[in-house]
Parts: sequence; C-alpha cells; structure tokens
Amino acid sequence: MQENRLGVLFSLLLVSFLAAFPFKLERNYQFLRLRSIVLDSCPSLRIEKKILSYISPDAIRFWPLSFTLLGDLDEAIKKSEPLSIDTQIGWGTLSFRLKPLTVLSTFSWRKTSWYLSREGRVWSEDHPMNEEIYGKPDDPLVVIDESMPPPIKVSSKDQGSVMDFDYDLDYYSSTIKELTDMDLPGEVQALRIYREGGMELASLYIKRENNGFLTVIIDRDKNLHSQISAVNELLSSGVKFRSGEIVDASYGDKIVVKGLND
Repeated sequence: MQENRLGVLFSLLLVSFLAAFPFKLERNYQFLRLRSIVLDSCPSLRIEKKILSYISPDAIRFWPLSFTLLGDLDEAIKKSEPLSIDTQIGWGTLSFRLKPLTVLSTFSWRKTSWYLSREGRVWSEDHPMNEEIYGKPDDPLVVIDESMPPPIKVSSKDQGSVMDFDYDLDYYSSTIKELTDMDLPGEVQALRIYREGGMELASLYIKRENNGFLTVIIDRDKNLHSQISAVNELLSSGVKFRSGEIVDASYGDKIVVKGLND
C-alpha cells in the first residue's frame, strides 16, 4: 500500500515537472519569443507605427500568436492605405514587404480630386499618403459629373479610406484613353462625363491654336471617331466660331452649334 502511494506521488511529481519544464525553458531561453520584425520598404514612420500597433505583447512573448493577427492587419492596411502588403512568418520572425499602389489616373468627383490605381483602388486628395509618396494630384483632366452613378461607395466613416472603384476599370480606362487620344481640334483642357436625357455623354473643353476655346459634346454610346471627324470637317470648312461656343455632335445625323447663352 505504501509502495502504491509512493508510486502515485512520484507520478504526480514527474507530471508537474514535465508540465513546468517548457515554461521554465521559455523563461530562461525565450525560444518562443518574437525575435525580429522586418519592415521592408516602409514608406513612413506613420505606417510603421500602424503595423506595430497590431502586434500585441502576447504575440511578442509567444510568436505563434502572430498567425491570429495577420488577417486583421492585412485587412486594415488594405482599407486605410494605398499599399499592398506581403507578410512572411518565420521561426520567431515577422517580415512585412510594403509596396505603394501604382497610380493609373486621377479624376474629380464632388469637387474632390481622387487617385485611381491600376489595382482598381481609389483614395482622395486628402489622404496622408499623398504627402508621404504621391504628392497632391494636379487638377484632374477627367470630371465625373454627379449625374453619373457614384464611382465609389463612400460614407462618412470612409473618410480617409482606400476604396474600390465602382466602375468597370478596363472599360472606363479605355474610354478615357480613346476620348483623349483622338485627333481633336486642339488641346483637351478638361473632359466631363455625364448623363442627360438618358444619353451617356462627354464634353471636351478644348483650347484651340488661336487661343480660343471650344466645347465639343459627343455621345459615348456612339462611334466616337465618326463624331469627332464630323466636328473636324465642320471646323475645316471655313465656318467661323467664337471662343466659348459649344459644338454638339451627339445627335448623330447633325451637328448643333450653341452659344454660351443658348
């Protein structure tokens, strides 16, 4: 009986020792501590502080906990910064590779200038990353009128965020490129896309060689080149235009010239 009790006691002591041994080993040697955090190409101290704020003291003491943080961190960076982030985890190490999004173009909407990236992400002229990397956007060539569907879904809580572009990016980009690459009767100073009377229209504010200005209206659903060709043909026919007049080629079968007061 005495021997059985000694056996049980010995077993309990052994289990206690084995259970405590890893903790004692960790306390002495810290082999599960997070030993290094590498931020590759971090664009600013602000971003560095934001990333480090997601790494809790518990994750520093026990680095495998880092796995539970990465989803929240990646999502937070995606929603708030025009950056891509690639995270690598090693034994006791975390490595973050950051890359700014590539700007495709800018546009104006609701009296605010916006950057549009090749990845289909959008952020406003007031985003702090502009001061750190991109700079303030110049006056955008393209103006998206409020008669159009919103190009982004934005609410008060999204201020300062990075959002998805709500138009088809390829179609939008190819349309803008086609409109600005055509053989126009001067230099395009502004391009407004809008809707009116159920029609998808664009107005091009053009500076002519004689320093006068002309606004050309075209239907974006019709052949763009044929409309511009008709405008160029009219301009080369010897018809005199006053600066500021509007040439509306959206009708298809005719061109209507309007004065500013018409």
